Amino acid sequence: MQRNFLGNLALFLGLLAILGMGMLAGCASPEEKRQAYYQKGVEYAEKGKVKAAILEFKNAIQIDPKYADARYQLGLVYLKIGELGNALKELRRAVTLAPENSDARLKLAELYFMARKFDDCRAQVDKLLEQRPDNTAALALAASLALLDKDLAKAKALIDKAIEAEPETARLYLTRSQIALSANDPDRAEADLRKALELAPKEMRFHRALVAFYLRTGETEAAERQLKAMIEAFPSEPGPHFELAGFYRRTGRPAEAEQAMLAGVAVAPDKVSSYLALASFYRDMRRPDDAITALRQAMEKSDDPAKVQAMLADYLFELQRFDEAKKEMEAVLAANAKQPLANLVKAKFLMRDGKASEALTILSQLVADQPRWGEAHLQKALAHLALGDTELSYKEAQAAVKDDPRNSKARTLLAQHLLMKRDFEAAKKEAVAALRLQPNNFRAAVIAGKAMLQNKEVDKALELFSKMADALPDNLEVVHYKGVALLAKGRPKEARPLFARILAERPEFFPALAVLVSLDLQEGRMGAAVERVRRQIQAAPNVAAFRQALGSLLARQGQYEEALAAFRKAQELDPTNPRYYVAIAGLLHKLGRLEEAIAEYQRLTETRPEFVGGWMGLGTLYDRQGNTQEAAKAYRAALERDPKFAPAANNLAWILAGEEQPDLGEALQLALVAKEGRPEDPHIADTLGWIHYLRGAYDLALAQFTFATDKVPDNPTIRYHLALVLEKLGRTAEARAELERCLASKEEFPERQEAKALLASLGQG
Repeated sequence: MQRNFLGNLALFLGLLAILGMGMLAGCASPEEKRQAYYQKGVEYAEKGKVKAAILEFKNAIQIDPKYADARYQLGLVYLKIGELGNALKELRRAVTLAPENSDARLKLAELYFMARKFDDCRAQVDKLLEQRPDNTAALALAASLALLDKDLAKAKALIDKAIEAEPETARLYLTRSQIALSANDPDRAEADLRKALELAPKEMRFHRALVAFYLRTGETEAAERQLKAMIEAFPSEPGPHFELAGFYRRTGRPAEAEQAMLAGVAVAPDKVSSYLALASFYRDMRRPDDAITALRQAMEKSDDPAKVQAMLADYLFELQRFDEAKKEMEAVLAANAKQPLANLVKAKFLMRDGKASEALTILSQLVADQPRWGEAHLQKALAHLALGDTELSYKEAQAAVKDDPRNSKARTLLAQHLLMKRDFEAAKKEAVAALRLQPNNFRAAVIAGKAMLQNKEVDKALELFSKMADALPDNLEVVHYKGVALLAKGRPKEARPLFARILAERPEFFPALAVLVSLDLQEGRMGAAVERVRRQIQAAPNVAAFRQALGSLLARQGQYEEALAAFRKAQELDPTNPRYYVAIAGLLHKLGRLEEAIAEYQRLTETRPEFVGGWMGLGTLYDRQGNTQEAAKAYRAALERDPKFAPAANNLAWILAGEEQPDLGEALQLALVAKEGRPEDPHIADTLGWIHYLRGAYDLALAQFTFATDKVPDNPTIRYHLALVLEKLGRTAEARAELERCLASKEEFPERQEAKALLASLGQG
């Protein structure tokens, strides 16, 4: 019993001690808690455990938001992992809270310099030099700022002062070498680079700086020697071998480049990154089987083989080896249904199968999970484009370029959008950037040339397309654009044979026929144009666009029934293309066969219900027929598909305003939508003014009618509306003048009798 009692007592005392410790901890002051969190953060940061460090520093800051040291250390951790935005934010707070912390201020200044915020950088450097005029790091930054300002004398004086203070600091000589290069003193630059390397032979950046110097000055042999010296200095690092391989590739020595790559892999045979670098090399060299082998070797070495397998699936898809790509993709998704890259490949397959909506669902989730994934934004842009959502596609293409500026395909797509928006200078800039990244990017080259043509840079465009045609003599699209450039230069005799050649080799190529027909018409040879199209139809009888062209020419000659037959044949060949329905309906309307024209638009809305133009055309014809009820339904259907479609909003607003008990609130809302979409359209301004007039908002109505009459001064209906509002505002003389002017018009307008009556009621004045 005694022993049991003593044992229980010991247990009780032990528990009491533990509880006491917990109570003491629980009673720790906020100062002690924040210090404990801070100390843990420092320990984690030293051990490279960045996530844990970030959490501890944030805990300390949560207790004391003005804890400058914690914010400084948190900024350093963010800097280490490349989160520059967060680093900038925390370092800025640290400096605000502790202005005397020169290390924090220096890091902040360096970040500003990296972000090209030079004024902010200069402000921090000035304060650093106020605190300590011999601060060599601040002097070096000040020298770099002076170099940017092209003040070479000041830059040299500052860096010389820094070197005098710390002659053994290697990085200072790197800055001085840059100043020497700007001063066209390559000998001084080389000497400084060699001094930096002498002081820090184990810092790879100084080796690289010397290599870059030799490449810049065209000393390729010296660059090669320095690359080999870097390999000797870092015998266990694969990177220098890979850089030597890149040098050999640029200088046209592919066999030596491959040997250097293999040597790099041999140096670090267990590094996944080595095999990925080798795979990238073989991809660039267009040796897909070797690239695939390297990727499979990377899978064997990787701690995350599914990630590498997804890379393999993506590459196989790019090679159009779809069965193999699908097999690899499905294997990854079977193990991990959320693997991001495998899901991206899945979205690409859906796009390939015409299932853009399903692909978009996957891509939207990928972008939500990884908002800065450029490739996911690019594929999302392509999905939107496939669905006809050009504005959303444009926004995603912008995001793709922002997040992955070295993606040539993303820049090409953005260039295409800019070309469609008629921003030709920006389109050219993006296309040229895409070409720099991928010199054989054919699509980017074509866009650049087209932008030049539209920008009236005809000589440049002709030079570009001529070079492309020489390099790609069998590419008929390039031949076509060379012909277009020749036409823009006023050289049709040289252009004609190019278009004729295209049609001979590719009879279905409609753009070439369109150009030749246009030339025939310019020369007044309508008959020749018709015969040319008929011959091309015989050569390529299943091209719907040729039938459309024939129909348009025949209609211009007054051969309406034959024109209708040609349009009908085009529609038969391409039954989902709305342009042929519109052409048929337009011709029927011209012939006064309104019911048939309406029926044609009804067929179009059944075949392509998402096509807004079909509903708009149908509504317009119902309007002409006087059937405002059906017209309103059609306009509403158009707005369901595009709520900001200005023509439908305007016409529906006018119909609503004309009803016996008009809903002027909805009419006004629609008119404002139309005005926002087409602010310069006088007819939309007239509609909005009329609704303001009906609502008794005469000043607002006056502004719209005045704007409209300024745009179309000879429109009698709009002038009548202006007279009405002037009369309501008591400006009788002006109203009378407007009525006299509109009644003097030879154009018939529905309100003529009302205008006469109003003028009579106003008297002679």
